[in-house]
Amino acid sequence: MADYCSAVLILTGPRVLAREARRGLDGWDKLGAHAQTEVLHIAMASAAMALQLSRPLRTRNIHELTVSGEGAELRLPRRKGSLAMIDIARTRVKNNRDIFHEVPAVQWQTLALWIEEGRAKWCVGHNIDPDLNPYLFPGINSDGPISRGTFNKFWNRGMSRIGVIGLNPHLMRHVGATLYIAQNPGAYGVVADLLGDKLDTVQAFYARGAGREAARLFAEVIQRLDPTLHLS
Repeated sequence: MADYCSAVLILTGPRVLAREARRGLDGWDKLGAHAQTEVLHIAMASAAMALQLSRPLRTRNIHELTVSGEGAELRLPRRKGSLAMIDIARTRVKNNRDIFHEVPAVQWQTLALWIEEGRAKWCVGHNIDPDLNPYLFPGINSDGPISRGTFNKFWNRGMSRIGVIGLNPHLMRHVGATLYIAQNPGAYGVVADLLGDKLDTVQAFYARGAGREAARLFAEVIQRLDPTLHLS
């Protein structure tokens, strides 16, 4: 059980998707329009999932995350060896609490594929000026983010690829919290800080309700990876 997390599809998902997107980007000119869109959707999913594994965020904060302009919420590394930062003002957060943290290097590698290559191709294909649209996932022919429908489409496509159909972006918050509690039983205060929730809310939630659904999904993933594994 000590290293079971290293084998979980959810935790390796961003890198698996990024490798698939990388192959598509390398052969870009040989792909048809539909295949190119699929590659970009996979790259988007890998980036969104990497953000969730960096720190579980609400879907709205990923969907509307900005990467340029005044008050950019994803700050790119300033120099080699430095880390990207997430800095979301409390006015943009449901519980009115600032979100500020570093993006781990392993997750940044996945994010960088989308930011440095995929995003530009997406903008070219949809007549978007990348210098005027500040969003990580730019909206088609607009200065806003992509539609929620498109966000859900690329997310679901990515989850289908890694074999966790039904894992929606919001449930990723609960999976992240469940992972932490599984390794650190009773650490509800840390989880409350991680999610930006109140302590009593976290204590109540992860004993019942949707928290159980997150735990169930996580257990099923592990079981598929190793049918001989028996969880206590």
